[in-house]
Amino acid sequence: MANNTRTNPVQVDSTGGLYNTTSEITISGISVMASNATWAVKLTDAAGNTIYEADNIAGMPPGPAIPFKTTGVQVTTLTNAKILIYTVP
Repeated sequence: MANNTRTNPVQVDSTGGLYNTTSEITISGISVMASNATWAVKLTDAAGNTIYEADNIAGMPPGPAIPFKTTGVQVTTLTNAKILIYTVP
């Protein structure tokens, strides 16, 4: 499967750009489905700022309490996991 940004939730299974540097989206939740005991996930915005990071050592941070906006989304790390990103249309 390839990353699919045309669904909600967005389905991510590989690194790379999800949304370009001028696209503003609102994220309401992120689910990580690990496929191994050792896993890692990191998402950044268009400016390279970390917007989400989790791994098997630190665990998963709590999901967003309220939706947040970001410009551009890049999957910089995705090891032994799939991500579902819930967006607000």
